[in-house]
Amino acid sequence: MNDPLVLEGKLADGALRSTPKEDLTPCAALGCIIYSCHCAEGCFGCTQEAECLCIRSSCVGCKPVRDDQKTGSKQDICFTCSESTGECMDHLACCSGIQGCCCLDSRFALPCSEEVPCIFSLFGLTLCYKYGCAVHCCAKIGAMEAKKNGGAAPSYGGQQSMAR
Repeated sequence: MNDPLVLEGKLADGALRSTPKEDLTPCAALGCIIYSCHCAEGCFGCTQEAECLCIRSSCVGCKPVRDDQKTGSKQDICFTCSESTGECMDHLACCSGIQGCCCLDSRFALPCSEEVPCIFSLFGLTLCYKYGCAVHCCAKIGAMEAKKNGGAAPSYGGQQSMAR
């Protein structure tokens, strides 16, 4: 059985659709809800994945299909106009979800999870990360995680990190 609070990140074709959390720069966050920017290749279109109680849903709209997502009978597809799934699960989950529209990403989980860590942030200034005091300015979640784990933060041109 899958962990009920970890989203699959897949539609029926198995293609990963959501942006990895490490690539996101939180603009605003209040504990278990994170609003982020993600400006990179492939941010065009919209995606949604969510679980609540025993329902799981996912959808994609106006999204280019990357070469590494072309599998099986989908070799000749270059653009997804609309694709969605909805299903009942055999277990109960609290609520969790990921939505993306162009360069904006919003995530929520109750309780917080690996995909949605506890963050307090406003206007790009992060004050707390994973239940600890940490000050970061316009840093990606991957850089915050590296600082928390004691490793050197990855270089993300122009971003500053002031972790304590």
